[in-house]
Amino acid sequence: MSRVRTVLATVKAASPTPSGLTRPATWLVYVTCRLLVNLACSFPFQEYMSRDRFLGILRCLHYSRVDTPDHPEPANNRSFKIQNIVEYFNNKMRQIYYPDRELTIDEEMVLWRGRLVFRQYVKGKRHKYGIKIYSLNEPEGLMLRFHVYTGSHDSCSGKGHTVKVVMKLMRDFLGKGHSLFMDNFYNSFVLSSKLLRHSTYTTGTLRIDRLHTPPAVKAKALGKGETIANYAQSVMIGKWRDKRTVTYISTQYDNEMVQTTNRRNQKRTLPKPIMYYNSYMKGTDRLDQMVSYYPCERKTLRWHKKIFVHFLQVVVVNSFYLYNMYNSDRLSLYDFRVRVLEDLLPPKEAPLLITPTRNSMHRLSKSMKRKGNGKSISSSSFTENLIASSFRSLWEPIESWLVFICTSMEACNDASSLTNSRGLFMSVMSTSLRVFTLVHNRSLFVLLKLMDNFTFFHSRLGYCTVINPVF
Repeated sequence: MSRVRTVLATVKAASPTPSGLTRPATWLVYVTCRLLVNLACSFPFQEYMSRDRFLGILRCLHYSRVDTPDHPEPANNRSFKIQNIVEYFNNKMRQIYYPDRELTIDEEMVLWRGRLVFRQYVKGKRHKYGIKIYSLNEPEGLMLRFHVYTGSHDSCSGKGHTVKVVMKLMRDFLGKGHSLFMDNFYNSFVLSSKLLRHSTYTTGTLRIDRLHTPPAVKAKALGKGETIANYAQSVMIGKWRDKRTVTYISTQYDNEMVQTTNRRNQKRTLPKPIMYYNSYMKGTDRLDQMVSYYPCERKTLRWHKKIFVHFLQVVVVNSFYLYNMYNSDRLSLYDFRVRVLEDLLPPKEAPLLITPTRNSMHRLSKSMKRKGNGKSISSSSFTENLIASSFRSLWEPIESWLVFICTSMEACNDASSLTNSRGLFMSVMSTSLRVFTLVHNRSLFVLLKLMDNFTFFHSRLGYCTVINPVF
């Protein structure tokens, strides 16, 4: 901890923030403090659920009907175990939110290195091996629909695979004037013409070897900054050379050259479809970035649990976007996750304090002894404990005996009988006092009660006696 404080104290500012605080120091202190809060167990989950119960629930986690004779697993449906999750998410997002005009479609990978018949390999992704998911997103990263690709038995597999995927994801948004941005894996002249008939516009990059690409566009050799475009059925296919040649397609923008400014404040000229494509084609990558900040994947032998955990992470990110969209108090992703945890965990009940009753007759007493080396050791006085435990059974006959003597003294007629009874009573009281004093200090209270009774009986006979026992 001291090293962390020393490092934070020596950090110097690179540039001041609007509030006057130094940016590096502020963020380092913020991140370190929140990390230390987490390490200090600000959310003691063990008070709400034990580890074994959590692992048991995780082991038995299931999202579909069990494969029984009454409900057999559908043939050639590899996504049967997660189909309910996919449908629930897609239906819920359709009910609660309708997107803006710009939409993007791209694929994402859920890491899976195990044996799986529909495991995919995508070279340019962060997780090259895994389960491929096609998603429809907004440019800011909000996911609207997704589809898990299950290989050759998938409903979208076969000839025209990308067209089937796009039409399935856009099923609820056709005919409403949306602008769809896709990369060269999906775009083609056939798909753009089909979407244009449903009043949906497309823009994106295009593979040069796609069907119906104009031969003039293919064969034209361009210098740096030059462009060429051909039009057919309201579809524009163009080619532009910057550092390398880029082929693109659009049904919304023409091949006009526009000037823009990049992140380094450098002005550059490029075609309008490329400019809008760079601005909006980032929804899936932004979602992957937000999910990667707080990963919670677990190693498992069941592939559908990986999809379920990814589904939960996407739900949290979607909720974060929707919260900031409709609330004035904007939160960071970390603060939003903390607030979700606070709302999901039940309120802690105050522990019920029960003070145990102590039996004064059975309390262990400690005595200190000295060993040969002079060190003190603690031991229990078993003799006093034995007397204390057995005194309860001994006290009842003594009490009855004393009551009998007092009754006899009350019935005495002459002075000699009274003197004998008093002598016997004094003897019994002296012995009882020694036993009471040995057992417990509170026995003095019991003795005083007995003396009270003695004084009462003597007051009826006209006498008053005071006992001074010898210790």
